[in-house]
Amino acid sequence: MAQPSPLTPALLTDADLDWLRQSRGELGRRLQYKLVVQSDQWLDTSYEFLRRHFGREVLDPPERFRDWLDMNRRGVHPFPFILQTAYVVRERRAWVLGVIAGNLMRVEPSRPDAAKSALRAYVFAIGNQLTEPLARAAGVKGVGTRLWRRAVAEARSITAGLGGRLEYSFLEAENDSVGFWDRMGYRWPRGVTYWQPPLEFDEQGQYVHPEVPEIAMFKPLDVSARRTIGREVIQDVFASVWENWVLHEYRATLSPQAMERAERYVMGTLLDRVESLMPRTPQIGLARIRKGELVPS
Repeated sequence: MAQPSPLTPALLTDADLDWLRQSRGELGRRLQYKLVVQSDQWLDTSYEFLRRHFGREVLDPPERFRDWLDMNRRGVHPFPFILQTAYVVRERRAWVLGVIAGNLMRVEPSRPDAAKSALRAYVFAIGNQLTEPLARAAGVKGVGTRLWRRAVAEARSITAGLGGRLEYSFLEAENDSVGFWDRMGYRWPRGVTYWQPPLEFDEQGQYVHPEVPEIAMFKPLDVSARRTIGREVIQDVFASVWENWVLHEYRATLSPQAMERAERYVMGTLLDRVESLMPRTPQIGLARIRKGELVPS
């Protein structure tokens, strides 16, 4: 028996808005999911989906996505990459309605003098998540929630395979998205001012785009405390995420002098600025926020 031809992923256009409106009641039931595992058309389409709505200052270059998937495939990725899509099938095409991209990271001590123990704490750091704006405009419900649940389930599975414990999910939110993340249970460490570090550096170790003010949000997962988070935990998560998302890629390509300059800015100037503005209490409350309630300076 002949095998069905593989689905071709595709992106919606304004011409699809009427179809979305007419079908919105059933699209939630028709949602399917694809875990992207290699550099193929699914990767290209997923990245283009994100690129349409995120600037380069907050979206990793496509080469980095390809490298991460290749490291996943070879089983050597130090912070495994999760790229998940949600789509509906129509006319033998997979119309992408949402994409989530993130990395699973082991939490390391943020300072050289911190206690070096056999840490088993992991964090699922979400880099980007987007539901198709046309689908939202048409009233299609539940895409982002279901997509997020799939990605977290994948993160839990990977963590279990590593013998770790998935303690938190972390993300850098913009004001327009905090309402969604609030509904998903993410909370702001009250009083913490945050910037997303530069993602790209030139050959001299100077950033290409400066840091971007964002809102740091945490969702407790496999931890007992739900209303507070340790100040040191926040510092360790920030340092671990910044090392993996920002610096790791450049350690093999920049000269020692350029790498020192980039690291000094990220882990020195910028991390010191964030830490200096954090509340001076061992535990920091996790607060609810909604769109427009908090604008980082």
